[in-house]
Amino acid sequence: MKKVKLQLLAMCTAALTTATFYGCYKGELYDINEPENIQDRISQAAEENARKKALLDALESVEEPYQIGITGEFTNPWWTTFSKYYKLGKGDTLMLKFRNYSDCKANYHNWVAMVTSDANISEKDNGYVEYLGQRADRWDNVLTDNAVFSGNMTSLDSENAWASWLASMNKADVQLTIIRDNGGKVVIKSNTKTSDEKEWECNQESGIATDGEFVRVFIVCEESYIQFYYSNKVGEEDPKSSIGEVDMGEDHFPVSIAVKGFPTALELGDEDFWKDAEAIVTLDNGATVIAKKKDITFNVVPDLTSVGTKTIVVSYSKTKKGNYGPAVATTYNLEVTAPIQSIEIEAASKIFYYKPGTTTPPTKDDIDITKYIKNVLGKTSTADIIISPNDYTAEITTAPSSLTDKYVITVTYKEFNAKLEVSLQEESYTEISHSITGEIGSTTADYNSSITDFVELGSGESVTFKFAQETSGENQWNSWVVLVKDADGNDKVALRPDNWDNVAGSNAVGIVTTLTTKSGEVDNDWFKEGKGMANIIKKANCEITLKYLQGVVSITTKTVADGTSYNGIEYDGYTYTTTYSPTIGTEKCKVAMTIDHAKLSFE
Repeated sequence: MKKVKLQLLAMCTAALTTATFYGCYKGELYDINEPENIQDRISQAAEENARKKALLDALESVEEPYQIGITGEFTNPWWTTFSKYYKLGKGDTLMLKFRNYSDCKANYHNWVAMVTSDANISEKDNGYVEYLGQRADRWDNVLTDNAVFSGNMTSLDSENAWASWLASMNKADVQLTIIRDNGGKVVIKSNTKTSDEKEWECNQESGIATDGEFVRVFIVCEESYIQFYYSNKVGEEDPKSSIGEVDMGEDHFPVSIAVKGFPTALELGDEDFWKDAEAIVTLDNGATVIAKKKDITFNVVPDLTSVGTKTIVVSYSKTKKGNYGPAVATTYNLEVTAPIQSIEIEAASKIFYYKPGTTTPPTKDDIDITKYIKNVLGKTSTADIIISPNDYTAEITTAPSSLTDKYVITVTYKEFNAKLEVSLQEESYTEISHSITGEIGSTTADYNSSITDFVELGSGESVTFKFAQETSGENQWNSWVVLVKDADGNDKVALRPDNWDNVAGSNAVGIVTTLTTKSGEVDNDWFKEGKGMANIIKKANCEITLKYLQGVVSITTKTVADGTSYNGIEYDGYTYTTTYSPTIGTEKCKVAMTIDHAKLSFE
């Protein structure tokens, strides 16, 4: 980038020198049509060129130049124009360099740096919290008058000083540094070089320590726009971001193109061979862009007027800056078929399960129709084609009034429809005896150091583990651990007794734990720190059952304390239960038990 910009600067300088040479005679400038302030203009041009060169020297490592707002327009309202967002963990520092463009009509017609919780700005009911909102004019939209600033910008203490500052903020260059220390506290430092060569420093320490793994930082502008030059962290697009490319740096040429999402078949008469496909172009710098359809050239060989295999040639020749260069191309094939005469449903399953003791059938809302349709086929005179789920609708058109009746699913595609009947079947579990007897591991063994044999479960099968447990008693997770793998051997569940899944981590949903005391009271917070969980389950009798049905494993556990005391309280007879039903997604699963500093003695 620097090389290209300096070449342009050299060309401009040469042109200026040439113009001066041809406007002189015997060392003196002609007086004809000479503006009175030409020397001032020459000096100003030289100063501006020197300023641009200094800026380019400082921005050699441009990583992601982009723009928010529309060039030359200052009509964007507040909270409509956003940058990418950047995540800061504890100990992280973010540096952004950008140029601020303002209509200079109000102090707030400039940039604002927002520091928030790690949630999208559209999720105010789901964890979005604003911590800081530092504006260019030494104001905080979040803390308002409670914000405390330092730096030489605090010397703007008169109306004339503020008016001068405001007038100079158009084309001001800003270096914004946001630091999150190891304690989570956030510090914002801004260094602004205005268009009249003034330099302002403004620092703000939030005093707010955020405990989340990340905070988010993004820039908002109001009746202004911003060109970004550099960031030391990779930014991500927020759903409400409004970013655009800025022509900065060297141009880059396409080197390859790939397409995805294209149709594989068309009915004769349908000439939309592209539909919702995308073309991904790789540039010579390794970056990828999604090509716009209007910039792609297509060729169909042969044409779409007959049944058969067609080859679509896709070519693209635009550079990163939109100039034309050498083209790259790829192809894909599709089948043009005879018109569809009818449709047929290829069933994936014809059974709905219901629980024993149920007296009424499931409602329409309980039924996931997609589980029972493998494919919808378009029947033609020459072949069957698979119809995309996006092109047909499916609904339960007849719901049974008793468990012996059948559901009728009707699929509609254009003017055609087909019906599929599905019946009900009662859940049927067969208890499988655990094949391992005796002890497993020791109270000093690390997690996963000793594992029972894996038991395979098909849909409708279950297994129960019964054992006595002894643990180290050091931590609340020192106990049994239930392992579940899918049919391919991938880890899906590692459930601990402290309301945690080692595989899903904090993303595990649906784990419920309860401690019932001798008197029958329920304590749902018993496993938290300070509640003595590690001692409660140090010695216990346990029973764990896993049931597998249609890709979902239901885990229920029961741990009965065996006479252990903690802080003088006897825990004999306390019962701890867990329920958890994650989706595994395969026809079969494999289950086993392991330990974390515990010993299990099986019946």
